[in-house]
Amino acid sequence: MAPTAAAGTGRGAEQAPALLAALERILDDECAALRVRNTDALLAAVSAKRRMLADLARVVPDALLADRPALLEALRRCRAMNEAAGAVIAALRHDTSQALGLLGIDSGPQAYGEVRRGPGSAIGRELARG
Repeated sequence: MAPTAAAGTGRGAEQAPALLAALERILDDECAALRVRNTDALLAAVSAKRRMLADLARVVPDALLADRPALLEALRRCRAMNEAAGAVIAALRHDTSQALGLLGIDSGPQAYGEVRRGPGSAIGRELARG
């Protein structure tokens, strides 16, 4: 028997704080990997972040965020952490492109900076919003 929408909302309300705390830990890991330039750890953190965002979008209905200011605030903290990591990545990419340009090597297409547009979930939109 499939769970009802109300059951899903209840489960989401129960799981959301733990999932958001896990996302914050993953974002901390991502920042730590960037600080020490550990590519393997960075890729692992990015992969974990994507999985966690998918879990959050699946478990936490959009309406729950509107009803729970504490969850929205935790998500905003995650967004700030994600933006900080993105700024570091953009700066590193710029430095690398400049160095390659000085060597006469084309750095290729932009890997970062493209913003995906689509319906998505409130969690994804909130994390990506600038």
